[in-house]
Parts: sequence; C-alpha cells; structure tokens
Amino acid sequence: MSQNEGSDAFEMPVSVQVFDQQAARYQECFMDVGLYDASYQQFCQMLPSGRAHVLDVACGPGNVSRKLLQQRPELEVLGIDLAPQMLALAKQAVPAARFKVHDIRQLQALSDVFDGMICAFGIPYLTAAEVTAFCTACAQCLRAGGVLYLSFSALPAETAERPDCPDYLHFHEPAFVRECLLACGFGEIVEIPVPSPEGARLLTQDVILMARELRQVSTEKPLLTAGAVLATEQPLAFELYKTTLFEHIEAVFGWDERFQQQRFQQYDASSFFWVQRGPERLALVCYKVHADRLHVHLVLVFPAYQRQGLGEQIMLNIHALARQQGLKQVTLSSFRCNQGALRFYQRLGYEVTHTETDFYTLAYDIRKDSL
Repeated sequence: MSQNEGSDAFEMPVSVQVFDQQAARYQECFMDVGLYDASYQQFCQMLPSGRAHVLDVACGPGNVSRKLLQQRPELEVLGIDLAPQMLALAKQAVPAARFKVHDIRQLQALSDVFDGMICAFGIPYLTAAEVTAFCTACAQCLRAGGVLYLSFSALPAETAERPDCPDYLHFHEPAFVRECLLACGFGEIVEIPVPSPEGARLLTQDVILMARELRQVSTEKPLLTAGAVLATEQPLAFELYKTTLFEHIEAVFGWDERFQQQRFQQYDASSFFWVQRGPERLALVCYKVHADRLHVHLVLVFPAYQRQGLGEQIMLNIHALARQQGLKQVTLSSFRCNQGALRFYQRLGYEVTHTETDFYTLAYDIRKDSL
C-alpha cells in the first residue's frame, strides 16, 4: 500500500520548481523509457536476495521505482524527491513503494540504512562540490557491501562550449564522479555508456556508474588491545564520557553533573577497558556478559580519533570476543536522537529489537557470522 511519509522543510531550488510544474509532462516523456532497463536489471542482480531495502534518489514520478519492482517485487523501495507533484504521480503509479519529500543534499537526515541506492539523472542538478558530498552521504547510508547506481549526462568530447541550457544543469565528467566514489570507499565500479534517448533536446553522452561500498567491509582483525582502567584513571574516563555524550544527554534529559558522575560510578569498574594501539589510548569501552549475550554499555572514542573507522574496528573486536566465548548476541542501546549512531550500527548488521521513548535497543546475531 502506498504511503507518503510526510515532508521535511527544505528550500525548493529553481530546478525543483520547474520539475514540480512540469511533472505531468515529464511522466509522459519518461515513464516508459526502456533504454536503461538492462542496467536496472543488473542493479537488481547485485542486491542481496530477499526484501532488500532500496532508496530511489530524485525518484521523480516513480519511473525507476516501478522498473525495479517489476523485476524484484519483494524489494522495499523508498523514493525521495523535492517536487511534491512528482511524488503525487509516483504514489499513483507505484503503490507498492513508499515516497517522501526529501532533499537529496540531506541524505544523512534519513534514519534508514539501505542495501542499494539508485539516483537516475539526479546529480546533474548538483554542483561538483555537492556531488562530492553526495557520494560521501551515500557511503554513510549504505550497509556494508551496498550497491550504488548513478546515471548522469556528460558532454561529448567534441563539444567545445557549454550548450544553451539552464544554469542549474551541470555536466560532470565520468572520471570526476569515479574519483569521488573511490575517495568515499566505493569499488568494483562498472561504467556503462548510453546514447541520449531519441528526441532528446540536448545531445549528450549518458553514463551509468554502478559501484559497491567496500570501505566498511573488513575481515582483517584490527590491531587493537584492551587495557584495564585503573581507579586513578576514573576521572579521565568520566571526562571522555562527558565529552562524547553531553550533547545527547543534554538534549534528552538535561545534563546534571552530579547525577551523571554518580551514574557513571554505578558501572562495574571491571567492565571498563581502554582501547589501545600499542601504548596509545584511542577509546574507552564498557561491556558485560549476561547469560548468552554480551551487552555493550559504552563505546567512547577520543575526539582526535573519531571519524577514522575506529568505531567499526572496536565493534569487530567485540564481535570476535563474543564469538570466542560461544555467545549468541551482542546487544546495546542508543539514543533515538543520535541517528548517526543508529545508521552506524545498522550498517554493521544490528537490528532494532525494542523502541522506547528516548532509546533504541539493538542486537547483533553472532551466529550468522558462521553461515
């Protein structure tokens, strides 16, 4: 059943206003174009089996979403676009998909994590700087090993000058887009040149790039060790706790220094460990084994080492520890307001098992590592 998940308050660029006004005309021209069907089939084949979660970026009237669901009816497709009229048409044309008004320049604001993302002729409406940021956001929103599909128009090599077209339309060189993807951790890049559709006003060289997100797929054992936290080091540990979590605790409960110190002291001291690389301290973790599961209370990375992939290495080490002890699960809680953390854990394979007013409970099934 079709579902409009609401709107986010984004400023509507001139290009979106044009598409909103011309939505019906666009649907008439492009809804049934079969020129790209083979590439959509290849994209579908690269997705995991079962109910893979796919994001259709700049979905327009739902032409791509419909093609995907024709080939893989079990897919869970979410389409986003800034043009409300486009989405109204998409809801009618593709009742099996969900649609949401959302800016493709703000992918990080989405709470979902996807097995595949497809953006058919959306990036020509982004500047070069926005394309770089867009590729980064795609890597963050995809699960490990997720698939990205991009199509865009490039100018033929013999074109000396920019054609007469709106200023908001940008022609990106395939080499530039490939470099962006590689820099963001994508690999296995496939490039497919496609001629412009018959009757196109501008003669361009259409390009399809498909890539797999590889940066977060790591089977190498991280070179990290754990060191016990001494009683004399508790003040340092609390300062890291405060630095890392102050923003979220303040937003949800309000920060009370005395209460938070007392709460921090309630953790079992034997459950705290420094994460080290050689003698260098990188982070603090707190975890405890309960029956057949290992529960992670805290993962606190020093600011100087954040955004370097350390969180993933720590969690892989924790998974290995749980596996060695014959445990079934690793569990943890995360603030609902911290959507970045939620996406991080979901990329690693965690699933939300319980939702409270302010927290998610997540679990990772250790047993699936051996399947």
